Amino acid sequence: PNCLSFLQKEKMKKHIIKIQDATNFKEIEYPYRKWLKKPNHFRVNNDLVCPKLDAHIKINDTASGFFKKIKQYFDPLSKKLEMIDVKHGCIINSKWNFKQLLEYFESTDRNGIYNQVSLEISNMENLIAMFSAPNFVKNIDWIRTLCLLGKQDKEYPRIHHYLLTSVKESFMDFHIDMNGSSIWYNIIVGQKVLCLVEPTTKNIEYYKKWFKENESNRINKKELKCFLSPTLDGYTYFVTAITGDTVIIPSGYIHAVYTAADSIVIGGNFFHTLSIPMQITITDMEDELDIKPGGRCPSFSTLCLCAIHFFFINNLKDCNYDSKKKKLSY
Repeated sequence: PNCLSFLQKEKMKKHIIKIQDATNFKEIEYPYRKWLKKPNHFRVNNDLVCPKLDAHIKINDTASGFFKKIKQYFDPLSKKLEMIDVKHGCIINSKWNFKQLLEYFESTDRNGIYNQVSLEISNMENLIAMFSAPNFVKNIDWIRTLCLLGKQDKEYPRIHHYLLTSVKESFMDFHIDMNGSSIWYNIIVGQKVLCLVEPTTKNIEYYKKWFKENESNRINKKELKCFLSPTLDGYTYFVTAITGDTVIIPSGYIHAVYTAADSIVIGGNFFHTLSIPMQITITDMEDELDIKPGGRCPSFSTLCLCAIHFFFINNLKDCNYDSKKKKLSY
């Protein structure tokens, strides 16, 4: 991608994220607030990809080898996979089935580069039982802590378990995840290079301008403009993640992903109280850019109302109103 050549010749505030030991995920008391201020990169120190994976899936698996081990969970002929044509940056008209995806990964003579980043698998309990989000994500995720309490499956947004499949040289252009959600991103097989731009006010305004310009270029079939610019504010972070690594992307970060080797990723989006201001900022931005429903969190307003009810209404029970001072005391 032209963005990669740009990085080699331009002087930017580039920062390589330090790799941390993934065993910290098990420590609930760890100050996870610092993990949600800037991107974080974790690595497991054993031969299993992550603690919940069964022992059949090892670090030396290939992408097609992994597919063969999970194909029992899929209807091979059900066409529900949206494939992105990387060269043209658009979703192809016809959806693929799992059999086509497996054949594509096994092929040595691929006709084009196609990327798949939208398969949500939360309803496939036997499959997601093999994987686990970081503990701190489970503890603060609004969907897990608020919506799943006494709710039926159909009543909450399904955004917290995605299976992403990317062949070598796939590229996902710069974007901000739906409604400013944060992301956990576990490399099951392969290698990814992530470029993440700090979501300062200046950078978000620049992103909006860039997005509108590129939408016009797509319609008119003109060359797309690279997002990276020497005028960007704050830091631009870089992560090279390999098999077994987990990356945490905080709310609002503008990021692109390059696939350096055939890759399978399990990840998810989550909303939490620590990023309410950024989540609102990005939601307002999506309104301005007229982002389609498919690129936004379903029932996000309802999710916010659940959070308001929990954190304000419930907490009033622990408050006392002093009529003389006309204020609440805790």
